[in-house]
Amino acid sequence: MESAIRAERLPDREVVKTIEHEDKALRLDAAGAMRLITAKQLAVMLVCSEAHVWRLHSCARVPMPLKLGRLTRWRAREVEEWIEAGCPPRHRWDAMRQIAKN
Repeated sequence: MESAIRAERLPDREVVKTIEHEDKALRLDAAGAMRLITAKQLAVMLVCSEAHVWRLHSCARVPMPLKLGRLTRWRAREVEEWIEAGCPPRHRWDAMRQIAKN
């Protein structure tokens, strides 16, 4: 299983990042137009199954999602930053973000 991440510049100079894995694709634009992502989209970013995303969430290994009624969504930008930071456990990630704020 391999994922491909492509960045392309559109005619209006907007950069679009496309993450492709098997038959799934997730597009994120530079302005963060897709601000909230589902567990399925997070699974594409992490190259794992949706069930594994929920296991990671239950043992606090991914950033804290937002709850919107019955919906659970993650902030796309935060997930990207978390991946760039090496995917630390939630408690360490929260501490890192708190230090960065101050």
